[in-house]
Amino acid sequence: MAKKKENVFLAEMAPFLSKRYEGEKAASIMAMAWKRYREICEENAQEPKAMYMHTRERIYPGIAAFDALTANGEAREQAADFIEDYMHGEAGAWRICFIS
Repeated sequence: MAKKKENVFLAEMAPFLSKRYEGEKAASIMAMAWKRYREICEENAQEPKAMYMHTRERIYPGIAAFDALTANGEAREQAADFIEDYMHGEAGAWRICFIS
């Protein structure tokens, strides 16, 4: 059986998180982001596979990261700013729109 590939958005976010937050907080945010990402994928298991590139590679990881940041005490605006900085800096190819 083929190994399920890891989500690039979240996988590459760890070093960026470590630049902004202390080790334990960064690790907690990453763990929560991965957990939330898996939950969102499960909640939407019936979506058409044609949507995967859009939802599972772009939208769900951003939502998961945002939820993890806010769950770890970040204000909504700060969490959105972090994700925007990450997308435009570290993950320059990512383009996700967040609506407050």
